[in-house]
Amino acid sequence: MLRLSSLLLRPRQQIRRLLETNDLAHARRALADFKRDLDLVDLLLSLRTLESHAETFLETLSGAESILYNIRHTISCLLKDWPKDSPRMLPKIRKSDCERWLTKYAGRATSTVNSHISYASRFF
Repeated sequence: MLRLSSLLLRPRQQIRRLLETNDLAHARRALADFKRDLDLVDLLLSLRTLESHAETFLETLSGAESILYNIRHTISCLLKDWPKDSPRMLPKIRKSDCERWLTKYAGRATSTVNSHISYASRFF
């Protein structure tokens, strides 16, 4: 059984997809749908750094002033204390990078660490 696949060349990436069909007409429609979906995706989001994401994230915050202060403080700590050898590009950041950042707060109160975890998860 022959399966049709597609290879799309986009700026800075190559995308290969299995189209899950043997019918050429159906494959063409599926490829057109896939291309349309790709056009809806903003490729510049994949180039975001921690700093650029923090700017847009902090602008969108709302709520009680005390909570906003805690979130801003956590984000400033994240930017200041982020491990030097960890990536700063959002798509490359992994759970282990966040865990290494949190180890710097191991001696702090449990409630502080828990609030850092919850605010950092909102950030990412």
